[in-house]
Amino acid sequence: MNQRGGIPAIWWPALLAGLALVAGLATLAATPGAAPGDVRIYEAWDRPSPIPVDPAADRLVDLNRASRAELEALPGIGEARAEAIMAAREEAPLTSLAEVGERDVLPARVLAGLTGWATARDPAHYLGEDGAR
Repeated sequence: MNQRGGIPAIWWPALLAGLALVAGLATLAATPGAAPGDVRIYEAWDRPSPIPVDPAADRLVDLNRASRAELEALPGIGEARAEAIMAAREEAPLTSLAEVGERDVLPARVLAGLTGWATARDPAHYLGEDGAR
């Protein structure tokens, strides 16, 4: 049998594959980030958004004032739903999320997904903000 350094030659590829496996596992274990328990599957309305949202800091997206891009960035809102919101607020300003549902602007499931992401405030809320509105 052909040997190198006391180990049969056929074992070298297996030994190298084992070392590569151990090195790969060590790299995965040392990489910060997702652990096996951190894997999340999001529903369409739970998906993280590019809009920084902090309800405590009053940074909810106002459906009456949001641009098309801001509306489309909300969970469950695409082009058609953004268009429906914009058309509804043209007819009459939205005064609450409940009114959005009452006026059938958005389906109840999508509306429920906007909790913590969006609001629909009475435009009078902004009168003191800059005096122009």
